[in-house]
Amino acid sequence: MEPFGKEHAAIYDTQFEGMSAARDGLQLIARLGLSQLPENARILCAGAGTGTEVLTLGAANPGWHFMLADPAPAMLDIARRRLDKAGLLERCSFHAGYLDTLSEKVVFDGATALLVSHFLTDLEARTAFFREIVKRLAPGGTLISADLAADRHASDFTALMQLWQAGLRLSDIPEENVSAHVDNFGRDFAAHTPDEVESAMVKAGFNAPDQVFQMLLIRAWKTRRP
Repeated sequence: MEPFGKEHAAIYDTQFEGMSAARDGLQLIARLGLSQLPENARILCAGAGTGTEVLTLGAANPGWHFMLADPAPAMLDIARRRLDKAGLLERCSFHAGYLDTLSEKVVFDGATALLVSHFLTDLEARTAFFREIVKRLAPGGTLISADLAADRHASDFTALMQLWQAGLRLSDIPEENVSAHVDNFGRDFAAHTPDEVESAMVKAGFNAPDQVFQMLLIRAWKTRRP
């Protein structure tokens, strides 16, 4: 199956249904973390995927407009259909490509990057990703970012990974894939520590971020452009 191709996009929103509580928690954090933005805010959704956060944020904030940026056209196709069905499509724009190909002329009040940057296993590439968001935010603009992040040498890592694998089993993930997840952490997903992720944001130009959420291996941060 091609990652984020048509087949993958079709199951993307249900493949980890056993851990849907984590997804719901991230949606709540995004809504709370951006709640102080103006009524007519413009929001950049970096790695927007199938548009889940736009469904949540758009319903709660009828004056907001969204730019959904994602390099996978198949994911954005599903986002368009979901947003159209929800009556939110007219408040959305779409960019099928990486952030560095998105115009810097439009300035955003806030941004989300939910479960995106951990696919960048090179720390410099991850820093560059955050830098592209900084460039497109207004001064004081807010970012809510969430990713898999853990210190593999920390005393609690084994327990966290075991619980994570149990969650994968709840989602009916094949056992061979569950067992391989330890090796995938650092290969398919970045194995950067929370401190390294936070340092990447600061190096990119953000204020020192505050961790505002954790569920097993998923952590979320709130930060601002100075």
